[in-house]
Amino acid sequence: KKGSTNGLCVFNDDCVNLAIEKLKMAAVLQYTLPGVPCLYYGDENGMEGHIDPFCRRCFNWEHLNEELIEHYSKLSKIRETYRKIFAEGTWKEVFVDDGLLIYKREYKGQALYIYTNNSSSEHFFKKDGKIFKELLKDAAYADGIKILPNSYGIAEEISKS
Repeated sequence: KKGSTNGLCVFNDDCVNLAIEKLKMAAVLQYTLPGVPCLYYGDENGMEGHIDPFCRRCFNWEHLNEELIEHYSKLSKIRETYRKIFAEGTWKEVFVDDGLLIYKREYKGQALYIYTNNSSSEHFFKKDGKIFKELLKDAAYADGIKILPNSYGIAEEISKS
């Protein structure tokens, strides 16, 4: 409930938006780490769980979070498009430090770099001679990826021609 407190933060629009961004970041990990992602109904709409018997109520069709639903939809499409990478490819940790995690999923020369930056620092992942197509934001980067604070992404590595 907005305006109330849970002892950690006041539930206002800023707190709710931050929680939604953290949920999106977690979903990027869930959909790109090895294994099959599993959603409990309502996760894609940001439904909250509570103590039993109210651990999950009926799906609220009247209050849909279209932005969050679109995020989960994009993640599903990425998993479908790059099915071989996620099903048969390798996983390699590239960098981890102070809230930043970068890992690579690769299959037969096709590579995706996944990053989550759960910190207030900006980073640059340098990779000379490569172009990266950011799959969640419809952007492209040359020679590396600029990683903003509290951000996440999935970038396909493309060689320069």
